[in-house]
Amino acid sequence: MWDIDTQCLWDKPLDTFVISDQGSTVVPVARTEATENLRTLADLHQRGLLTDAEYEERRQRELERL
Repeated sequence: MWDIDTQCLWDKPLDTFVISDQGSTVVPVARTEATENLRTLADLHQRGLLTDAEYEERRQRELERL
């Protein structure tokens, strides 16, 4: 059994959910992992290590994971 976020019963206490990754492969992802990745991206962008376009592309991918 799963819900609209593709969370099964065991995903609820761990706050994980499943996403498709290039096709039909499913990958469990912790929400905290995506949140940390967004913080890292913002830091890299602020320090000038990512262009605006790179930042937006990567940011969009992470937001899709949430």
